[in-house]
Amino acid sequence: MKQILSFIFPIFLFFLDLNFYFTVGTPLFFCLLSWYCVQLLFFEEPLYWLPLILLSLESFLYFGIFGLELIWLIPLTILFSLFSPSISFLFFQPLLMVLMALLAKFFLSWVFFGLAPSGLFTMGYICVNFIITLIFSLKYKGKLGNRFSLG
Repeated sequence: MKQILSFIFPIFLFFLDLNFYFTVGTPLFFCLLSWYCVQLLFFEEPLYWLPLILLSLESFLYFGIFGLELIWLIPLTILFSLFSPSISFLFFQPLLMVLMALLAKFFLSWVFFGLAPSGLFTMGYICVNFIITLIFSLKYKGKLGNRFSLG
């Protein structure tokens, strides 16, 4: 049952991202990307191929280029899979990964398409995706136990 849910949940997040995109008119919420960063850090056996395919399909629907996100997602995945066992799991590690992913996304959008969002939009964009990442990382306790408990 857990394997079925780990297969269906990324597909659900893909359609949720598309729903946000068609509702707002700009890619602002990246639930699938946030979930991918969290599951990469906290799952014992992360599911690499399905989220990467869905994120590549998202880039095709947003920008018209299939696999544009793979340019920065594959090096980021390799980087965090190499350093993940040696770095102690910290509260901000998923946030750091999402921040690196969003900055790479902004840079590639600027290089390939000349899209340069304003500073206020960028800060809002990062904060919204940080909140989504925090919600997902609350679900997966990982090796720290409950990182947000006060007691």
